[in-house]
Amino acid sequence: MKAALLLLASSAAFAAPPKGYSIVPKSTSPDGKLAVIAPDTQAQPTKDSHDDKLIEVATGKVVATLVSPTAAIHDSEVELEPRWSADGSLLEWYVDGKWGSYALVLVRVDHGAVTSQIDVRELAVHEVLAEVQRSHAAAAAAAKREGAQSGWWFRDGLAIDVKPAGITMTNDGPTIPRPAKLPLAFDVTYTSNPKSLDTYPAAAIVDGTLAVAIDEQGKLVRK
Repeated sequence: MKAALLLLASSAAFAAPPKGYSIVPKSTSPDGKLAVIAPDTQAQPTKDSHDDKLIEVATGKVVATLVSPTAAIHDSEVELEPRWSADGSLLEWYVDGKWGSYALVLVRVDHGAVTSQIDVRELAVHEVLAEVQRSHAAAAAAAKREGAQSGWWFRDGLAIDVKPAGITMTNDGPTIPRPAKLPLAFDVTYTSNPKSLDTYPAAAIVDGTLAVAIDEQGKLVRK
């Protein structure tokens, strides 16, 4: 009887996610109070879909909807890699995709409430596009024409990968550092020819790297 009561109390302490959603593995905050939920399936995600949410584990209450495009748990083309700082004040919502990063958002949390979200990927994408336009305007225009039918993830014909700095490769896969506090460093690579096609026009080839950081004010700065 005592065991049954303990089991009942334990199950009552955690609310089930909404139908069609599950808690993302490794997304629970250090104190166990917050976690990210994502759709179990997502057939056709778009740049305007925002369905991943930070919730209170005990109540199921949505604390914030993440500003990044929807990433589904069972989508074979993405890998969800959330990381919390040790003190639970910063969530790094990192999703790796087929051609590079799919999402990279920093969520700042204070006593269970979200104080801000920083879309690192989007900030870095804008920085890349401005840099390419400044430095290689003709090639950028050609790359944009070549990549016009590549899909919404490609930006102006470029595959842009934004990832946490300091990722190391092991036999078990990538090891991603846990975020501590701002400022945080990120590595950016971009290319107009991600498949390395021999037939890709030379005049449209754009390749490069950037090292950036998000400072204490949540702004992107070049390193």
